[in-house]
Amino acid sequence: MNKDALNPSQLFIVLAVICILAGTVLAETTNEVYFGFESGELEGWRVVEGEFGMLVCDRSEFHNTREPYNNHGTYFLSTLEQNDYRPNDRFTGVIESPVFELHAPEISFLVGGGNHADTYVALCTLDGQEHLTAHGANSEVMQEVTWHATDLVGQRCFVRIVDKNEGGWGHVTFDHFRAQGQLDPEATAAHFAHLDTARLREAIAAELDACTFEALGNAIAGLAERYGESIPDAEELLTETAELVRTADEIRAAPPDESALERAGELRRAFEALQRRALLSHPVLREHPILFVTRRQYRVDHHNTATMFQVGEINVGSFEGGGALKTIHFGRGGAVETLLEAPEGIIRDPEVHFDGERIVFSMRKNRAGAYNIYEIHRDGSGLRQLTHAERVSDIDPLYLPDDSIVFSSTREPKYCMCNRHIMANLFRMDADGANIHQIGRSTLFEGHPALLPDGRIIYDRWEYV
Repeated sequence: MNKDALNPSQLFIVLAVICILAGTVLAETTNEVYFGFESGELEGWRVVEGEFGMLVCDRSEFHNTREPYNNHGTYFLSTLEQNDYRPNDRFTGVIESPVFELHAPEISFLVGGGNHADTYVALCTLDGQEHLTAHGANSEVMQEVTWHATDLVGQRCFVRIVDKNEGGWGHVTFDHFRAQGQLDPEATAAHFAHLDTARLREAIAAELDACTFEALGNAIAGLAERYGESIPDAEELLTETAELVRTADEIRAAPPDESALERAGELRRAFEALQRRALLSHPVLREHPILFVTRRQYRVDHHNTATMFQVGEINVGSFEGGGALKTIHFGRGGAVETLLEAPEGIIRDPEVHFDGERIVFSMRKNRAGAYNIYEIHRDGSGLRQLTHAERVSDIDPLYLPDDSIVFSSTREPKYCMCNRHIMANLFRMDADGANIHQIGRSTLFEGHPALLPDGRIIYDRWEYV
């Protein structure tokens, strides 16, 4: 007998040890990577781009049919939900999972939502390459997907969820991800740190790229050349522009960290302040006021920007008054002067006469009134009404070289064919409002006229669709 041979008891012990070791290796290589979000948290996932509402969601029923969600357990990941459980496809961005080493090729999960090129789930390697992708089926029902990632076994991978779509089915739902492998916390930390650095670099570049130094320098130089001594601080403005350029170069050369981003933001704000100073150095802005109107934001409605809910129209209830005609004078420190107020109405479409002394505009004094054309002196005196028709809209007035006025009006009403909103055509009248006659007769809307150098009128015209 060989003296080195093992007796049966020793052989049993050796075999037992081998089985234990084999079982340990097998357990290490068959650990399950599972993402089910049952903690109600992201479980190590991160939003690396954009923003979402209730990303980890416990909604129990579909939005459209009220059938039970077919997720696994209570929670799942959704790029659709707001925090109040209402759907919102306008959320967009990218979410990524922790990094894991893949030990077996088969991967399974549930995915729902949009079947678009920009709404999907992807399996990625650490270089960011997307190797396998899956989509929803334009349905709230999550589909079960199985990937066979044979070529990626032994590699470090992560899952990326992309939602770049704001339209219908512009979202992704995801749950019950299972793969054989092992999470790698160190690789995860390194991966997210790399992403953080890349985002900082992009954010810094965006701040600096918003500073159009060359254009600003050229504008200042052009003002100095044209107006000479009327721009007394041109040299100072150019010097400050050059200093900002040097600071921008320093920020670009520095490591992309939070302090560099903060400096870039401060630089952009300094650049915008310099832009404003350069703009306000223009002698025209220093010497002359700017005319403007104030009003409430009009309510969302179909084709509301034409006649703004005129009397007798289907959507007249959407009218909201409260407006004024004002000027602002930057040469006097931004002083604002109110020329005319309409507490219950709207003032719109002001146009300054060639001599700069008169202003023509349209005003509706309240919801029950009509839009009529008025004229006022530049100092707010001498208000006079030029048109007096009731239940119509006289809007968009424009002075012509012979002092007559062209404007848009609903005096010959046209209806938008998909509803009952009233449209306007072009009319012309004398300077005092006499001799009103129609000069445009298209089927729907004509408006927003402007004067060309040769005296012709350019305007927009809407033919249905």
